[in-house]
Amino acid sequence: MQGSKLIEVLRTFTPKQLRKLEDFIASAFFNKNEDACKFFVAVRKYEPVFTHKNLEKENIWKMAFPKQKYDEKMLGYLMSDIQKLIDKFLAYNKFSEQSIQQEYYLLSSYIDLNLEKHFNKTMKDAQLLQKEHPWREADYFFNEFLLESISNVFFDKQRKHVYDESLQKAIDNLDLYYLAQKLKYSCELFNRKNIVAANYELRLLDEILVYVKKKDFEHAPAIAIYYEILMALKETESEAHFKKLKTLLDKHSDKFPLLEARDMYAYAQNYCIKRINAGNQDYLLELFGLYKTTLARKIVFDGKYISPWTYKNIAGVAMRVEEYSWVEKFIHEYKEHVSPELRENAFAFNFASFHFNKGNFNKALELLHNVEFTDIVYNLDSKAMLLRIYYELKEMEPLWSLLEAFQVYLRRNKLISDSQKAIYMNLIHFVKEAMRIRKGEKEAVQKLKEKIEKTKQVAYLQWLKKKVEELM
Repeated sequence: MQGSKLIEVLRTFTPKQLRKLEDFIASAFFNKNEDACKFFVAVRKYEPVFTHKNLEKENIWKMAFPKQKYDEKMLGYLMSDIQKLIDKFLAYNKFSEQSIQQEYYLLSSYIDLNLEKHFNKTMKDAQLLQKEHPWREADYFFNEFLLESISNVFFDKQRKHVYDESLQKAIDNLDLYYLAQKLKYSCELFNRKNIVAANYELRLLDEILVYVKKKDFEHAPAIAIYYEILMALKETESEAHFKKLKTLLDKHSDKFPLLEARDMYAYAQNYCIKRINAGNQDYLLELFGLYKTTLARKIVFDGKYISPWTYKNIAGVAMRVEEYSWVEKFIHEYKEHVSPELRENAFAFNFASFHFNKGNFNKALELLHNVEFTDIVYNLDSKAMLLRIYYELKEMEPLWSLLEAFQVYLRRNKLISDSQKAIYMNLIHFVKEAMRIRKGEKEAVQKLKEKIEKTKQVAYLQWLKKKVEELM
């Protein structure tokens, strides 16, 4: 029973959700099968993890129906019925969150029943609800479309031969919803094409871009923002779209749900990263500014936590722009906002990185030795930092040992992508070459510099270039 679909879904529920589910199953409106309710009450005794050894079909049956003989077939039907009720419960909860859609179906019912007063009162309430909606994402315009379209149905039924603006408003809002969603998904498609080889078709996109460019969509910031994101993705070399995007995000990011605002900023951040990787270091300051904005507006949070990778990225960029006072404060202040299972490791790595960048190599070494990195990203970068610390401290014996062990780790670990393996392997290779060159061997140094320039895909490239330059 523990491997069943029923138990699998129940494990995802909180105790509060399980109580609500029991009320749902006990309601005669949704369920008239009393045995299903008894069976579910018995299963609930093993909440919230549902992993107890007694969670077996026969035991649950005895608890639910002590006077009845065990019936495998009937138990199968009960489990199937409860699963269907759970499906309805989940769908009902999602629908309950859509207040305007509820009002839309209620208004439709009042039209069918010819209850004009009820319709007018409900429409007034729905319009007020829509007016108070805090966001201006695509769904806002869809809800506007729903209200205007049902208003048009009501007007049509009255057969009044006068002008009514509801039809025009319905069409206008449908256009706004379509444009916002079309541009949003087009951004995602362009983004995916950079990651995976796929032949996505973007029908009508050129025509839409021409249309949007000519219009002012200040009243529909979702369209304006996704247009600039898409153009920045299409025309990477043009800075104008990035600058406009930044202005729009500063002005309108508070008009979107947290997750969507975070995704919008992620596009802007990724644009900066691409420009930095292409050699434009001015974008480090731009990226740092975006990170500071997402922190100030709490857009960076995923629920109550900040991702350990975001924590690392922000600290890393702050150190690259040499904002050491700021980053030291950030590392300590935001430590408690990293999820508990990764908190100590993330803090140790970033504080070690801080000390490394300040030239406190022994302190960085001490911090790295105190933790075991289980996350691959942190593990790779901690090994790379250890490599650089040994090099800086001229600890050649442990450095050679680490280089060999690091190579073996990269070859054997199947979770590391080929591109990641390549940049770290290149770092190892070039550090080994640098170690074989004596200071002042200008010809050997020049050859190594040329090799590095040709390769480019090297972890901690700027540090490596600096160390090679010092061999001159």
